[in-house]
Amino acid sequence: MLLSDLLPNMVAEIWGYTKSKEFERLHLKFLKRLLRVNQSTCNAFVYGELGRYPLYINRFVCIIKYWLKVLSIDTIYLNMCMHRLFKIVIMDL
Repeated sequence: MLLSDLLPNMVAEIWGYTKSKEFERLHLKFLKRLLRVNQSTCNAFVYGELGRYPLYINRFVCIIKYWLKVLSIDTIYLNMCMHRLFKIVIMDL
């Protein structure tokens, strides 16, 4: 996995609901430089040539896995965690 994949995807479960155009643009620029092609080269070609895809897809997969994990947790434990989180949020107000 490339470093360009890791950094923007850290804690994607929390903030990754957007496509984050800045990260995508930087990622594509890096990939195009790696291939030594013109910046106007078709993005689909670049992704296909390297067997890659946009970063937001990986973030969305992380989000789905996270929520499947949350939904599979025992409800008593989940309720206890949510109650504690609620207390922390209320205390910060």
